[in-house]
Amino acid sequence: MGKKFVVGIEPSAHGGLALLYGKETKQELLAFSCLSTASSGTCAKSFAGVLRGFEQFAGVKPSAVIEHPTQSNARHNSGHLQQGINYGILIGVLQYFEYDFREIYPVSWTSKYFRGMDKNLKKERGILVASRLTKKENLILPRARKPHDGIADAICIAMYALQYL
Repeated sequence: MGKKFVVGIEPSAHGGLALLYGKETKQELLAFSCLSTASSGTCAKSFAGVLRGFEQFAGVKPSAVIEHPTQSNARHNSGHLQQGINYGILIGVLQYFEYDFREIYPVSWTSKYFRGMDKNLKKERGILVASRLTKKENLILPRARKPHDGIADAICIAMYALQYL
């Protein structure tokens, strides 16, 4: 099997991108927190810039896997709105630059990676699994005090794409 270039995208308000490049046995990981509640134009430009830059670096177009927003019973209306906005922007960028992409629901990848884990540890589960999958001791970004759960989920999504799609 040749080298793959996969982008895992978690489009929530504090989401992230995880770019995996390599083979199933050894991957190079680059993770970004370029999704935020910033203006839509800033989000689209930074996302497009990251994808185009790494396409030039790798010499191949990445295939993307984006998590589809789902409705929750919790009352996080502004968070769901921002996730929907980010999702729409990212789908637009992927289509504009003609990237191959797939949408997956959270249950697809969480059922593989979070089986048997405590359901009350929502954010911690992704951080723990992503740390184990990437063999990184922590997922703390520069200038941050705690691991970034959006990036952790994006890493899990990208790994899921490499292993199961």
